[in-house]
Amino acid sequence: MKGNRQMHVTIRPIEWRDDHMRVGADVTGHPGWRLRKRNGQLYFDIPAQWAERSVIQDKPTDLHDAMLRALIFSAMEAGRPLVVHGNVSRSLLANLHEYQHVIHQWWPWYRPVSLAADVEIDAPTDPDAAGRAGILGFSGGLDSIYSLYIHTRGAIDRDVCDVGACVFVHGFDIPLRDETGYREAFERGQRITDDVDVPLIPVRTNLRDLLPWWPHSHGAAIAAVLSLFGTSYRAGLVASADFAQLASAAEIAGIGFGSTRWSDPLLSSDSFPIIHDGDDKSRVHKSMILHDWPVARQNLRVCWEGKDHARNCGRCEKCVRQMLAMRAAGIDDLSAFDDRLTPALIRKPKGWIGALFFSGSNRHAWEQCYRHAEKIGTAESDEMVALKEILDETDGPRFNLRSWSRRRLTPIVARVY
Repeated sequence: MKGNRQMHVTIRPIEWRDDHMRVGADVTGHPGWRLRKRNGQLYFDIPAQWAERSVIQDKPTDLHDAMLRALIFSAMEAGRPLVVHGNVSRSLLANLHEYQHVIHQWWPWYRPVSLAADVEIDAPTDPDAAGRAGILGFSGGLDSIYSLYIHTRGAIDRDVCDVGACVFVHGFDIPLRDETGYREAFERGQRITDDVDVPLIPVRTNLRDLLPWWPHSHGAAIAAVLSLFGTSYRAGLVASADFAQLASAAEIAGIGFGSTRWSDPLLSSDSFPIIHDGDDKSRVHKSMILHDWPVARQNLRVCWEGKDHARNCGRCEKCVRQMLAMRAAGIDDLSAFDDRLTPALIRKPKGWIGALFFSGSNRHAWEQCYRHAEKIGTAESDEMVALKEILDETDGPRFNLRSWSRRRLTPIVARVY
């Protein structure tokens, strides 16, 4: 019997809509006292040509691990046990026990809860898995471009997991209401993946609408989407959003980030590991691959503050940070951005993140740009002189106040969102 103080995930039958398959579940039991709803229908739309790759086929042997990964943050936010009425890997349940304690240590208002499923299975180890490629979450940003490059063109000193497909999600950084923006952004991303003969799969989902604060919950959300294809690919690759040392600094400062080398692997099951990929390289280092990859350089998409979700506004803090990284890497072609990089823009990037949140890992990334420019002898350029000025300005009481403000403000925003 369904308890009144539990969250329940009830798998819905597959629906066929035009050219795609919809898999989903009904979510109930969240108290729903946040600014955004948590209960209701969760869905993932998968193109018809990729439907046979889904782990959910309306069969008794379906695997519903994706639903558990998707809703773990919502359950921890509510502090209520989560029950999936379907088949879930026993190894995933065990790993998520540890995952919850990591998250709770970073952000104590997310409380560890008990997890259960109607059927707990020991997913058999597939002897052919080692011969299969992985699947990469791809947004067209620098981090996912770097992961795609290193696993298709680059040479790395480890067991290489080839990338067999990429997934571009509509509903994460691009709102569901923006059909045009997503279509144009997808086309930009597809030019990049086509250049290395890797297919790009569009997936549409309302998952973000059901989750707590996105900076915290996005890592589990990406893993959930990748695991929809868990029986067809050997692993899910989540591109690291930052240099490992910077992530550590952010966590120590109390900021935290929802996708890290410590947390992402705990979203794994025995049959489908989640790999946090590329966190050993700085943004400047990653930008260097754009020298010899013009398709990626011209179709790069890093902006999330601009009005046009398919383009780079060239004015927000993240756009300025990326242009500086490319300049520091010796790249002159900044045609992917809608505005020029000028000293005035560097001194005052537009947008709320530039005004208030120029702290923590963002500041460290700007420092990386200047240090590399010093190393290669370009620190005397007008752009780097302006960068040095703003670094000096924020290396004192004013910067400390911003850092303190962010550490105090982040928990408040996250807990009411």
